[in-house]
Amino acid sequence: MADRTPARQAGALRLAAGSLAFAAATLLAPAVFAPPAFATVAGAARLAANETRQVSISPRYRWLRVCNDSTSVGTVTVNIGNQASRLLLPGWCAQNPGGSLAIKNDKTGPAFVTYRSILQNTSY
Repeated sequence: MADRTPARQAGALRLAAGSLAFAAATLLAPAVFAPPAFATVAGAARLAANETRQVSISPRYRWLRVCNDSTSVGTVTVNIGNQASRLLLPGWCAQNPGGSLAIKNDKTGPAFVTYRSILQNTSY
């Protein structure tokens, strides 16, 4: 049986279908291909005596807040990114921008260190 759809209607249907496909692709593309505007980076490290730990923050640098928990036995030395090292007593915190952390437990007892990103929607 032959197609009885007039040529004018068939062209309009193809145009409508093409427009719908383009609109769907345009609306879905940012959700599929764009990274989130802000993803919280957070974690913790339990270090034994004289232990050192390296933590990489990806995909980009962030403003980070690093804290030596008040239950830690002693001090820890923290390097955030390329910043100068900071000595943190139990209960103390430091914040700087960086893409990595170097944490060293300076004492003979265990230390518990937490870190998280701060300043939403700010990255380098």
